[in-house]
Amino acid sequence: MKLRRMAAAGLITTATLAGGMVTAGPASAASYNGSCGSGYSVSHSVSSTTGTVFVTYNSSNGYNCAVAIANRRYSTAVQMSVWIRLSSNHQKYKSEDGKFHSYAGPVFLYGKNSCIDYRGMIAGAGAGANKVACG
Repeated sequence: MKLRRMAAAGLITTATLAGGMVTAGPASAASYNGSCGSGYSVSHSVSSTTGTVFVTYNSSNGYNCAVAIANRRYSTAVQMSVWIRLSSNHQKYKSEDGKFHSYAGPVFLYGKNSCIDYRGMIAGAGAGANKVACG
């Protein structure tokens, strides 16, 4: 998995906005798949027409984790991305993008006592939120 820093931020943000920010969840919304590991629980999520982006938090170590999970497994890999950053410091940023079959991420970011911004894109449809999971 490749983690890309701020250089990718403009591309991912542009792709997410071009894909259209969607906050209404589809009938077959994706479920969190546990990819962040043990100790992480879902603190926020938002759905698009193609999947759901989840933010999880581990209170024992102060790390947030983001993952974009497709509603279905694609037989041919499709473009997916996920990023997470501190709302108060956009230099604190983690991302992953590429072609995947079912999910992008996980990406981890320390954020104890901080709010999080996050976005994900799956096959051209994007979703995300700002200033969430504060704590």
